[in-house]
Amino acid sequence: METIEIVVDTNAADYRRILAERLKKTIRDNRISLTFLLSSIVLTVLATAATVGFSDRTMQVVMLVIIGAFVVNLVIYGLFRLSLKSQVKSYMSTEKPITYSFSPDGVRAVTRTTVTDSSWDRFKRVSETESDFLLYVSKDNFIPIPKRFLSEDERVSKLRLLILANVTCELDQRGNK
Repeated sequence: METIEIVVDTNAADYRRILAERLKKTIRDNRISLTFLLSSIVLTVLATAATVGFSDRTMQVVMLVIIGAFVVNLVIYGLFRLSLKSQVKSYMSTEKPITYSFSPDGVRAVTRTTVTDSSWDRFKRVSETESDFLLYVSKDNFIPIPKRFLSEDERVSKLRLLILANVTCELDQRGNK
């Protein structure tokens, strides 16, 4: 297989788009557990009300539980958004442009001052969306490869095949359908 070379000059809009997709995925993944939690609370309250009857005290407890669940979710969402903003700042401080060379041996990243070689087994997860390839080196840190830097669909397909042939983890193609 041939080596694929890509010059990537990402900007803040790229990172915001990528991180917004991650936020949507996290919300989507956690929506079921949140719905289950809220349903459990409501059913518990209704069962209690049916056996005891509503009193002013019971209504206060019910409202506190509902408000508490809402506040907890807002705090978690806010912390996640804050984390995303700090990740955007961190990625934007990376020296650019970066020339990536993808080969059967691994990935080479070259900037004006550094050269980094990574074997394929370094990547913990690889994800493909409609607009990007994301090569994860840890749970939250990834190398973004926006597809707009791959000038043709043929180059996107070649990079996908090269990744599939060499990564030891699964390629997540959720956004590519």
